[in-house]
Amino acid sequence: MTALAQEFGISDRGLAKVCSRHRIPVPPRGYWAKVAAGEQPKVPPFLELRDRSLDRVSIRGATSALPDSVAELARKRKAEREVRAATIKATPESPMPLMENPHASVATTVKFLRTRKPDKEGVLSATAPGQCGVIVGAASAERACFFLDALARTLDEVGLSLTADGEKMSVQKGADKISFTLLERTRRLKYVPTPEEVAREEKRKEKQARSLRRNDWNSISFGSSPPWPD
Repeated sequence: MTALAQEFGISDRGLAKVCSRHRIPVPPRGYWAKVAAGEQPKVPPFLELRDRSLDRVSIRGATSALPDSVAELARKRKAEREVRAATIKATPESPMPLMENPHASVATTVKFLRTRKPDKEGVLSATAPGQCGVIVGAASAERACFFLDALARTLDEVGLSLTADGEKMSVQKGADKISFTLLERTRRLKYVPTPEEVAREEKRKEKQARSLRRNDWNSISFGSSPPWPD
């Protein structure tokens, strides 16, 4: 499935969905491993279908509608990204070095991300005039700086320029203009109190219960905030 999907210019998951939609049987998980081991696993049979509309299968990958030269360049860039991703995955993580002399079009954003304190959620939002419309977690700030600098310099190499528009950044050629942002997705997780926090809260409740039994209302606090964040 993976090899065929690459030929069609789509993902293996996308090809699997096409097969499912047209009732085309596909090898189950582990099928080719069994073949490689010399086994002869059962081949899923094709079924006779009454719906003639399912006989015609149309597969259009992301590059199928592009001119041949552009499609070839897209495939080449995809292959380069895959090699780069494999290299990064195989390389042990190390602290990212500080980037010096950022590109002029992103320098304001880089300075902001490095010097501004994050909000209470730990997020940095570089969306003011002259900035690139970047919203990332504080831990990803330097990584975002590297990305912006690399993007601006790569665009320079092909005769384009990156413009910081405040809430967005844009690239323009003639009458065509593309605007976009850099947004890091976040998840909100339920806070899990530490054993120390749980013990401290239990101690507070016991103390309050003793005060109630003694009718010592002065020692009881009403309307207090939750013992830990939600």
